[in-house]
Amino acid sequence: MASDPVLAVLRNRLPEACFSTEVAASLGADVEQVEEILRELQGGGAVYLEEFSPPDPHFPRLLVASSVDPILPTPEAQEAARRRVQQAYQRWLREVLATHRCIG
Repeated sequence: MASDPVLAVLRNRLPEACFSTEVAASLGADVEQVEEILRELQGGGAVYLEEFSPPDPHFPRLLVASSVDPILPTPEAQEAARRRVQQAYQRWLREVLATHRCIG
C-alpha cells in the first residue's frame, strides 16, 4: 500500500487526529500495514504519531496520528499536530472511563 491514501485520510480528518485503526478501517486495509506506513510518514515529518497504553489492561495500546501542516514552520506544525493527538486520546479516555467498568 502506498502512503498517499494514508496521508489523505489524515488530512481529510483535520482538525482532528485519528487512531490507526480508524485510518485502516477507512481504507479497508490491514492495521499493521497502515501503522508501518504511518511510522514511515512520521520519519519524513509528514505525520505526528504517539502511542498510548490505556490504564486498563483490557484495552490494547493505541496509536494516534495527525498530519503535520506543511505550510506552517516545522516546530509550530509539529506542536499543533501533537496537541491534536493528545486531545484525541484524552477525549477517547474520558468517554471510556465514563462508561467502562472493569470486572476483573
